[in-house]
Amino acid sequence: MWGLCAGVVAWNLVGCATLTPVATAALDHKHYWIAGNDTALIHLLTSAHVHTLISNDYWVGMRLTFESDERVITVMRFPDGHLGFNRYPPYAARGLADPQPGYLELVGTAEAAALVQRAATLPTYHLLPWGQFILLLPNK
Repeated sequence: MWGLCAGVVAWNLVGCATLTPVATAALDHKHYWIAGNDTALIHLLTSAHVHTLISNDYWVGMRLTFESDERVITVMRFPDGHLGFNRYPPYAARGLADPQPGYLELVGTAEAAALVQRAATLPTYHLLPWGQFILLLPNK
């Protein structure tokens, strides 16, 4: 019994000693490191009166919702229109009711390419590159 406990403790100590913050940071499905400071992005969205952001990137979306104190609600939706994993259904309901949401995708992904194509069909929106993201924002 004590040998098993000692083995578990040793295993955890080795893990703690070898893992770095980057190794344990949130990675999206394309293996982009997505942790960072979003203060400027949140300021941009709130100053543009964007209350809902449609994205298919769960880790970015939930972080923006949290860091904005729910001033910006992110709804996970794939480019084909299917809803993604929306952990809190009231966010999805509120976001889907927004008549002019913003859109956000990671640069260099198939989802970003689909967003650029979508921009051509939405004359009341404009594309805005923002660091590792591409945004499609309503003209307000």
